[in-house]
Amino acid sequence: MGSMYTIIFTCAGTLLVTIIGGLIVNKIKNIRPKLIFSIKEAIPISIENMSIGAYLINVTNPSSITIKDITVSISAGSSEIKNGGIKCTEGIEYTDNQVEGSYVLSIPFLKSKEEISITAIAENRYHIPNKPNVTIRSPQSFKLIEKNQINKFSIEKLYFVPAIIAAISVGSILYVILDFPSGLSEQSHTLTFSAERAGLYELVEEYATNNDQNYFPQGPLAYSKAKLSRNDEEIYKYEKFIEYILESSSGMAFKSKCSLLFYLGKIELLLNKKDEAIPHFSQARKSSKSFYNLLIKYNPDVGELLNKEDHSKIKP
Repeated sequence: MGSMYTIIFTCAGTLLVTIIGGLIVNKIKNIRPKLIFSIKEAIPISIENMSIGAYLINVTNPSSITIKDITVSISAGSSEIKNGGIKCTEGIEYTDNQVEGSYVLSIPFLKSKEEISITAIAENRYHIPNKPNVTIRSPQSFKLIEKNQINKFSIEKLYFVPAIIAAISVGSILYVILDFPSGLSEQSHTLTFSAERAGLYELVEEYATNNDQNYFPQGPLAYSKAKLSRNDEEIYKYEKFIEYILESSSGMAFKSKCSLLFYLGKIELLLNKKDEAIPHFSQARKSSKSFYNLLIKYNPDVGELLNKEDHSKIKP
């Protein structure tokens, strides 16, 4: 009986070593640097008879090996693609240009743990696709992985049944919690395009990467930045930013519209455009009288200006 157990244990041990050895050899043979990429789709909106959308493409090198001469090419059918802002790990070098209807980003090298995020703005007179065509190449051999494919299981893991059962359970929970599909809200898109049209590229990046943005706080935000800049050209950009939001949005809440119009007037006062500011204060009051009164309460200088303006119109 003892010899039988010895034979069984020997066979089991040999089989286990063979399986583990095969997996290790296969793993070593397939070791290549990796690039992980993700694409956030666009929700097209119409502005001035143009269909416009923003895509966010993120590329990360999770490997310990530097990948050289990476080219990221982005296209969206017949749509024109423009750079809406690039965010990357400090020190990354890159160049970009338009090549035959595509937006192309060239990266000399991407080191371990470095990443780059590209906001691409698509414009078309008729229609833009929800998802762009993205091609990532390098003369160096590497494995390209889409981020939402990372949690897929390979057949090799089926050798470890207990671990697979646990992984499936945890993976299912994580999929429900973390991988629920989401997209940029309509308000975030409008803010992204308004910032891009106004030349406020730092705001483009912020809005394109955060789908929780909404209209309501944008008035005081734009005014605060304009007030601090003390540069008429920069202040003018914030003025146009709010104007573009107002002309591009639909179904805006009364308080949000009131806030945007009120702070547009305040920015115009910074530019000495009193004749343009006063009608905007009036429109703000019509949008939401109660909220307008609250804004006047905390902006007594505007109230005094409007009172003087009203008195000046009264004939003696």
